[in-house]
Amino acid sequence: MNPYDAFVHHLSANLSVPSQAPLFAFKTEQGWLPMAKSWFFTRFNDVWKSSNLPALSGHCFHIGGATELLLRGVLPDMLAMQGRWKSKAFLEYWRHIKSILPIFISASLDHSCVSPLRASMD
Repeated sequence: MNPYDAFVHHLSANLSVPSQAPLFAFKTEQGWLPMAKSWFFTRFNDVWKSSNLPALSGHCFHIGGATELLLRGVLPDMLAMQGRWKSKAFLEYWRHIKSILPIFISASLDHSCVSPLRASMD
């Protein structure tokens, strides 16, 4: 699902949320509150725990999101900038490296350079 469709779905699924409430609000005893990172991870890990799965940290989402974007062809430099990585250390976290590398290797080949090589092999 693309982000636009996900957002439209979110809006239609939450018609009962007052228009003055924060965008990703949920109802509490204190009223409508924005979803906070701490609340999200507590709730997420409660669900995980009930299924006998290990708890996850925000770092796991950062790495998983980076891997997904790389698999979709987002350039590593763009990803580093968007992820606010100051170094190339994020390269150590790539998952599915065997799937990611061919995407960028094939995209970086300049066919004008490959043609003479091919011709020399004929």
